[in-house]
Amino acid sequence: MKVEKFKNIFDGLDRAHGFYEYTQTKQNGKRDGRMRTVHEEPTLQMFQDHLEGKDRALGIVPIRDDATCTWGCIDIDEYPLDHKKILSQIRKYKLPLVMCASKSFGAHLFLFSKNPQPAFLFDEKLKEIRAHLGYAKAEVFPKQIKLSDEQDTGSWLNLPYHGETRYAFLDNGEGATLEEFFELYDKFVCDDIGKILIQVEDNNMADGPPCLEILTDQGYPEGTRNNGLFNVGIFYRKSNPDDWKNLLETYNREYMDPPLNTNEVGIIMKQVGADKADGAMKYMYKCNDQPIASVCQKAKCKLRKFGVGTSGQDHPVYANLRVTDREPRIWYLDIDSHPVETQVQDEIEYHHRLRKLVKRKLLRYIPMMKQADWEEIQSGLFETITTINMPEDVSKVGEFKDYLFEFCTARGESFDIDELDMEKPYTNAEENSTYFRLRDLSKWLENTKNFKENRSWLVQRIKDLEGKDVMVYPKGIQTRAWKIPAYTQPKKMEKMPNLKTEEKTDKDILGGTEDEVIPF
Repeated sequence: MKVEKFKNIFDGLDRAHGFYEYTQTKQNGKRDGRMRTVHEEPTLQMFQDHLEGKDRALGIVPIRDDATCTWGCIDIDEYPLDHKKILSQIRKYKLPLVMCASKSFGAHLFLFSKNPQPAFLFDEKLKEIRAHLGYAKAEVFPKQIKLSDEQDTGSWLNLPYHGETRYAFLDNGEGATLEEFFELYDKFVCDDIGKILIQVEDNNMADGPPCLEILTDQGYPEGTRNNGLFNVGIFYRKSNPDDWKNLLETYNREYMDPPLNTNEVGIIMKQVGADKADGAMKYMYKCNDQPIASVCQKAKCKLRKFGVGTSGQDHPVYANLRVTDREPRIWYLDIDSHPVETQVQDEIEYHHRLRKLVKRKLLRYIPMMKQADWEEIQSGLFETITTINMPEDVSKVGEFKDYLFEFCTARGESFDIDELDMEKPYTNAEENSTYFRLRDLSKWLENTKNFKENRSWLVQRIKDLEGKDVMVYPKGIQTRAWKIPAYTQPKKMEKMPNLKTEEKTDKDILGGTEDEVIPF
C-alpha cells in the first residue's frame, strides 16, 4: 500500500507526533500559528488521513529514542524562493536530496538513509550541505542529536503530500505525484550519508574558513564583493603575512566579477593591515555579515588552521524551546542541538541561571550575556515555542488523584463515621460517598508519599473531583470534613447471624469403638 511505504519512509519517534494550529497569514506569505505535540504514537490511519488532506497535517519527529534517524531535512524558510535555482545547485553538487514544497511554499530538502544512522551525523552533513547551498541560517532536522528523557519529544516537521499540497519537485521543476516521489526516494536514498562528499574546485584555501572556499567556487553575490575581498584579505594576512597584498590583488583579478578598482582594493588593504597597539591584527573575519553569513560553517571553521579559532567566548545556538502543558511544567531548550531540561522556569528566564544549568547538565561553559540581550533572544524563542501535550497521569494533578484513590481505598475500609477520629476515611454505603478530614489527607500525603502542597491547592483539586465541604459528627463532636463520590461500590456491613448450636460428645463425632474394625 502507498500509505505503508510513505509511513516507512518517514519513520521516526514512535511515541509522539505533532500538528500545527493556524491562526493567521503574515504579510510575507508565511502562515502563522502554534505548534503542539501529542504524546501518542502516529498510526497508519493518521498517515492515511494526511495523504488524503484531511484535518491537520501530520508532523513527525525524525530522531528516535536511540538517537538515530532514517531521514533529515533542511528547512529553507525564505519568501519568495527560487525553487529551480536551488534544485540546479543540488544537482550541480550531485547531492542525494529530494526537494519538496513546505506548507508556506518554502523548500524542504530531504536526505534519506536506508538504515538508521546517528542523528549527529545527519546534523553535521545537513549543516555542511546548507552552507554550500547558501542557506547557512536554515533550520535543520533533526534539531536534536539526542533526546533528554522519555518525556522529551524533540522537534517535529510537517510531512509532504498533505492532500495535493507540499509536493516534491522533479528535475524539470514540475510537481511530482506521490508515485514519482517514491521513485525519487528510491533513486536518492543513501546507504551511508557519511560518504556524501561535496566537491569544490581547489583554490588554495583549504586551511582557511570554509565560507571562502564556497564563495570562491560559486562566486560572490551582487553587492558583496567589498566585504568578500576584506575577508579574503584577513585569510591571506594570517596565512601569508609577507606576501598577502600581492595574493589579494591576484584574487581580485581572478575571482571578483567584475574586479574591484585599484582605489577600492587599496582601502581594503589599509583596513586589513591595521594593527592594535600591541601589534596584533585589529580586524578579524566578519562572520555575521554577508556574503559570509549565508555560507558560514562555524564548527568546521574552528578546526581550520586559519579559521576563526577557538576563543571560548562564542555563544552557542539557542533554539527549539519546548514546554509541557501540565504542572509541573518541564522546559526543554537546545544548546547547539543538545537538549537541556528543567522544571525551574527561572533557569530559562534568566541567562545567569541558564549558564549554571548548562554547566550542570552538559558540562559546558558558555560566556556571560547581558540580560537585555537574552530577553531579545527569549522573545524569538517564545514566538516559536512548542507545547507538548502530556497525559494527565504524569502531571502533579494526576499524581494527586492516584494518591487520593489509595488513601480512600487501600487503608482498610471504614464504615463507621467515628473512625474519622482515627485519621481514616469513612465510606457511607447508602450514599455511596467517602468522607475524610483534610488534615488527615495532607499528613498522609506528606509522611507516606513525600507529596507536599498547600491546603488551598489540595482543596481546589478535591473540588474538581466533585468534593464538598461538610460538617459531620463523629462521636458526637462537630467536625469539618470533605465528601467525595466513593471510588468503589461499598458493601453494607451485616451482623453475623445468631446461629443455634448443639453440643456433641466425642462419641457423636468419632463414632463408637465397640464394633469398630481396626484396619491393621
